[in-house]
Amino acid sequence: MINFDWVVPKRYIKLQLFSGKDNSNELLSELDINAKITFNTSESVSGATNEANIVINGILPDKMAFLATTSTQWIKEAVQNKIVIDAGYENNHAIVFSGIINEATPSLNDANYSITLKALAGFDLMLGVNKSYEFKGKRKASEIANTLANDLKFVFKNELVKDVEITDYHTDSMSIIDNIRNLADVSGLDIYTSNNILYIKNKGTPIKSLDKFIIDDTNMIGNIDITSQGANVKVLMNPALITGQEIQVKSKKFELINEQQLILQTLSHSGDTKGGDWISNLKLFRKDLLKD
Repeated sequence: MINFDWVVPKRYIKLQLFSGKDNSNELLSELDINAKITFNTSESVSGATNEANIVINGILPDKMAFLATTSTQWIKEAVQNKIVIDAGYENNHAIVFSGIINEATPSLNDANYSITLKALAGFDLMLGVNKSYEFKGKRKASEIANTLANDLKFVFKNELVKDVEITDYHTDSMSIIDNIRNLADVSGLDIYTSNNILYIKNKGTPIKSLDKFIIDDTNMIGNIDITSQGANVKVLMNPALITGQEIQVKSKKFELINEQQLILQTLSHSGDTKGGDWISNLKLFRKDLLKD
C-alpha cells in the first residue's frame, strides 16, 4: 500500500470590530475561525473603492444593536465603526480588508443571531472635509500623487516606467478619494489604493517591485474562464496578491494562455468559516490589450 502525506491547509481568520464613538477605537469584538463568518472583499486597478460584505453569527445583541444604530449613514450622529479582516491560511495570512462600516443590518429571527455588514475602505475620507489642490506650471503626476498619499497618510509606491507632466493642475472641493480618481483620469495613469498604499503606474505595465505570481495545478481551483480580455481564475486564498501584479498561468488544458503576459486588474477574496476552500478570484487582462 502506498502512503500519501496529505496535508489539508488550515484556514485562518481574525475579525476585529472597533467602535468609532468619540474616536475611542475601542475593541467591540474579536472573532476567530470558531465563529460563523462569511465574507467577500474586492479591489481594482480602476480606482473603485475597496469594499467588503460580511455576515457574522453569534455577536452579543447589545453589540449588534450598537453597530446597527450607529453605522447607518442617514442618522444625525453616525459613527465610523471600523472592521479589520486578517484572513488566509495558517502559513499565509494577512489583512485583506480594513475599512469603515457604512451599513449594518441585524437579524433576530431565530436563536442564531446574525448581522450583515457592508464596509468601504476610505469611507471616512469620502465623508471628510473636501479639499482643493493647485499645482502651477508643469508638474509630474507622481509629485501630485505623492502629495495625495501624504494627505491620506498612506504609503506611496511609484511604479512608473514613464512619468507624465501635467500643466496647471487644479481641483475644486473634492474628497481625497475623488481627487485620486480625477488625477488618474487627467494623467491617463493607473492610480489606486490597496491596504493603505497608494500606487501609481503606467497602464499596461505591472507593478515592477512585485514578483510575478504563478498560477498552476498547486493553487488553482476549478477551470480557467477564458475571456476576450484575458481570463478569470480562482486560486486558494492568497492575501499577498496585489492588483496590478503580473500573473503567469501554467495550464495544461488551455496552453495558449501560458504564453500571455497577464496583469491582475480586479481581485476579490471570499471565505466561509463553516464552508470549503477559501478563494481569491482574479480577473486578468492581457497586457497587450491595456492602453499605455
